[in-house]
Amino acid sequence: MEPLFGQQGQTLRLGVGMSGISYVGDLTEAGGSLLRFQPGGEVSLQFARNKRLWSQLRVGFGRFTEQADGPAFATPQAEISPNRFVQTSLFSLEYGLNVRFIRRGRLQPYAGTGAGLLFYQPRDAEGNFLAENIFTRREEEVYGTATFYLPLRAGMVLKLNEQIALGISYTYKATTTDYLDNIGLLGSRKGKDALHQLQFSLYLDLGPKPAARRPQELPPLRPLQSGPRVAAQQQGPKLMEPNWQAWEETALLLRKFVYYPVQQSDDFYGI
Repeated sequence: MEPLFGQQGQTLRLGVGMSGISYVGDLTEAGGSLLRFQPGGEVSLQFARNKRLWSQLRVGFGRFTEQADGPAFATPQAEISPNRFVQTSLFSLEYGLNVRFIRRGRLQPYAGTGAGLLFYQPRDAEGNFLAENIFTRREEEVYGTATFYLPLRAGMVLKLNEQIALGISYTYKATTTDYLDNIGLLGSRKGKDALHQLQFSLYLDLGPKPAARRPQELPPLRPLQSGPRVAAQQQGPKLMEPNWQAWEETALLLRKFVYYPVQQSDDFYGI
């Protein structure tokens, strides 16, 4: 049985992808977040790409832009003015574990999860950092610009040849922050912010190819006990074709034939 993670036949796969990113948060309407994809990119490195279970490192970047169309957020203080527009830049580091459902063939569907670290910077329409503007949220709402997230991914890989493959994947990133849009307690949506990511990738296999299985070597022929052509008999297995050698060995084992070489190029059998 072949191990899930093995050193034998292990190669690396480099991936370069273009992404569409959308966000789900306090500035999005119900069901409308998937209609606003923003461009992004990603570079990945896969390990043990020939195994059913394989790991992957991902480095991604992108942004999203959103603007609320509804009424203004209710605020407990007159001097607080929550932002109605946000443009957030994103940078992510992720390690994931994936399961390939079909390992053989050109089409290989898979699913996976992992853990990621997301760096984000929400800005207003003028490009100012909203995290530094304390008048856009309550006084106790102080947040950083990094958060962990849980990726849930499903995708498909199409192998073009032994070195090149294409891929498409969808990822839902559930974050641990409510401030990707700079709006937390004043927002009307419950729960943390999240991201959708649709990606198209080009993969290039690196490193050595998987080692091919060596054919099983046939045992040497049984040598003659005596006779003038003992030396020729000992050289016989090297001169004979593999099929002839297999037939010779079967005859010697099953029927106890005796091998009498007449000439170096002719083989005869006798009882």
